[in-house]
Amino acid sequence: MCRISVTTCPGCRFEATHIRTGSALMVAALSARGITTLGGVAQLRRGHADLPGKLIQLGADSCEVAP
Repeated sequence: MCRISVTTCPGCRFEATHIRTGSALMVAALSARGITTLGGVAQLRRGHADLPGKLIQLGADSCEVAP
């Protein structure tokens, strides 16, 4: 069992280099306060069909930006 407690988690920039770690970073980004930028989304698209639609269903304010 692992218990993690975070009082504040500000938004920041992440790079998804693998599909599983990218998914974990995406979950962290959804719980962060502020704006989180997640790079390497091609990795996430490989395993998640309609990723933007799913994020919107979770209540995320998601958009793609140019590098």
